[in-house]
Amino acid sequence: MDKKIIVLILLTAIIIIGMLLTPSDENYALLRYVLNGVGLTLIPFIGAWIGIEASKFFGLKSLFGKAILFISLGMITYGIGTIIFFYYNVFLQTEIPYPSLADVGFSLTIIFINIGAFLFLKTVIKKFDFLNFIKLLIVPILVFIFVFPFFVYEKIMEEVPLFTKILNVYYVIGDILFLSFAILIILSSYGSLLFRSISIIAIGFIIQTIADFSFTYTASIGTYYTSCWVDVVYCLAFFTLGYGMYYFYKKGKETMSQPVSRKVK
Repeated sequence: MDKKIIVLILLTAIIIIGMLLTPSDENYALLRYVLNGVGLTLIPFIGAWIGIEASKFFGLKSLFGKAILFISLGMITYGIGTIIFFYYNVFLQTEIPYPSLADVGFSLTIIFINIGAFLFLKTVIKKFDFLNFIKLLIVPILVFIFVFPFFVYEKIMEEVPLFTKILNVYYVIGDILFLSFAILIILSSYGSLLFRSISIIAIGFIIQTIADFSFTYTASIGTYYTSCWVDVVYCLAFFTLGYGMYYFYKKGKETMSQPVSRKVK
């Protein structure tokens, strides 16, 4: 496990430095496609590998094991979507259609990671009292109110085919859930033994949401290009999720290995 996290750290650093240093002009297009394809495939895949090992440790009968497994599956499907994206860019050398086959992988990521986030939330909300009810109700509403005028309304009003419009709104709603779950996890775990380890994973959700909204915005105004700063944020998101699952596994292992104190009669 430790070797995998070292590889994840080194790979993420190399890819991010490469993305930041590579010029945006067409002469470097192939390099940018390779950096994007390698980074946003291998970083999620290695993170998922770490996550799957962690889920086996906790066991698939536990909420922790199930949550980590679903997050890992979401990272795998994102990596598959990136492979298809890379194929369009490098081998077909054509403008990538939208929607495309890559969106199958990206849309499954929304489902899997949100399931994982929901299961993590269940581990920290053990009592459904009035305060927790208010948190569960008000946080998504506030997030939606904040996001709606900037992203949801625009996607609804776009003059595009119906399926494209549905997919656009689906992605935004998925991001609203990402952000809501992340905030709820941090608020609900604050002060507990799980706070630090589970918050790293929640921060990964937040970074991924920032990356998605940034992609939507830059694509809409025509400033997005492969391996730009938006893809750097995606790399950071998947690195944070992978590292968060590793840290969660490490702390869980340390806790379970501690001897249980017994009273001497």
